[in-house]
Amino acid sequence: RYFMAHKPKDAKTVPAGTRLVVFGHTHKRLDEERDGVRYVNPGAIRRVHEECGPGLAILTIENRGIEGLEFVNLRA
Repeated sequence: RYFMAHKPKDAKTVPAGTRLVVFGHTHKRLDEERDGVRYVNPGAIRRVHEECGPGLAILTIENRGIEGLEFVNLRA
């Protein structure tokens, strides 16, 4: 089960059984697990945070599980 939210505070109240939450708002890249739920913020393509620059995330899901996550930097 997967869940998307705009703000991190929305991501804290996820439906039971959720394994992955993808959220934005802060524009800071994040990949962390809390209480068996993986939280991913892909960052931002345009309005960027100084720490990581523009980018995106590629999330691979296979066999009903998360197989990989790659953050891609778009700055040359």
